[in-house]
Amino acid sequence: VGNRGFAGSTRGVRYGFTDPITSMAWANQETHLFPQIETAQALRRCAEIIGVEGISGAVIGPADLSISLGKPLKFDDPEVVAAVAEAIRITRSLGKIPILVSSHPALVRAAVEAGKYIFCEKPVAVDGPGIRHVIESCALAKKKDLVLVSGLCYRYENKKRETIKRIQEGAVGDILTIETVYNTSGLWHKGRKDNWSEMEYQVRNWLYFDWLSGDHIVEQHIHSLDKMMWVMKDTPPLKATASGGRTVRTDAKYGNIFDHFNTVFEWENGVRGFSSCRQWENAVTAVYDNVYGTKGLAKVQTHEIAGRDGSNWKWESAEKDDMYQNELDALFSAVRKGEVINNGDYMVKSTLAAIMARMAAYSGQSVTWDQALNSELTYFPEKLEMGDVATRPVPVPGAAKYF
Repeated sequence: VGNRGFAGSTRGVRYGFTDPITSMAWANQETHLFPQIETAQALRRCAEIIGVEGISGAVIGPADLSISLGKPLKFDDPEVVAAVAEAIRITRSLGKIPILVSSHPALVRAAVEAGKYIFCEKPVAVDGPGIRHVIESCALAKKKDLVLVSGLCYRYENKKRETIKRIQEGAVGDILTIETVYNTSGLWHKGRKDNWSEMEYQVRNWLYFDWLSGDHIVEQHIHSLDKMMWVMKDTPPLKATASGGRTVRTDAKYGNIFDHFNTVFEWENGVRGFSSCRQWENAVTAVYDNVYGTKGLAKVQTHEIAGRDGSNWKWESAEKDDMYQNELDALFSAVRKGEVINNGDYMVKSTLAAIMARMAAYSGQSVTWDQALNSELTYFPEKLEMGDVATRPVPVPGAAKYF
């Protein structure tokens, strides 16, 4: 792949491959090139850049583009919206694929209104007003027959698809409980530079601020909650009761989020989902999802089902099954064939399940699905611009509602 290096230690290059030589051969055959359009100068020369032979499309970065235009983080500013739309238009006019980088619901709407294809990563929203905005955008995308692929990648892993299909067909009998765990170590921190404003500091360390990440239960554990929702055929739980806090990651540099959550979700049919997630250094880690039924146990993460009658099933296949590649293959295939994919329904439901659990943990109250969906509490600052920005204190359960 040109003169670039090979990072064999990273998780991404190991998915779906048995050895690094296979990985490099596949990468050389399948690699796409997407330059970033995120400055005013790049926008002016967008057609020249994207028109180069061998380039597949453009990645459009609204944050840096807004800064370059002198409208830092003002994503709703007409000039910024017009610039993003122009980059998308030029890319599409050349028969290439535009990719918009954004977790801001207003930009998702802008892409839909412009009639563009969307790959929507998590977190798609962090609060009730945001999730309602995205719901409307997904409905508009469906009405316009646009492709909208979610970054909830497990839905595109064939091993998970077959395992959950068997569960839904009764392989474990009637579902009694679901246990989902995402206990990891700590993540990165970019530090702070003297010339950064508070806004820039928070954006660069976005994991640790509620208005940007929604807390790690929304930003990371959503993958586990998405599997739980998938098992339940995306039927919303009635309510969630949770606890959480920060006992390890207590330094002020970690913003205003928790470092652990434990949640119980309750469905109308009596099923309960038990969820645990944490980000603790020097502590045992675990990622798994177990479904307990009247006839057996399914281990979703390892793709195994054990029946109480002694029957056993486990996914076995030599075929490549890289969920990250699968979701992009589905996106590109739909674009090329003129087909429609819209993952909006499960994308917003899984996100809302995570938001509901966070609300319950922050407040110390049981929170219903409707309360989370209809919440008017917004986490976004009034002004998105470089400079000072207020930071809410770390939530104290029982001290406020937070929904």
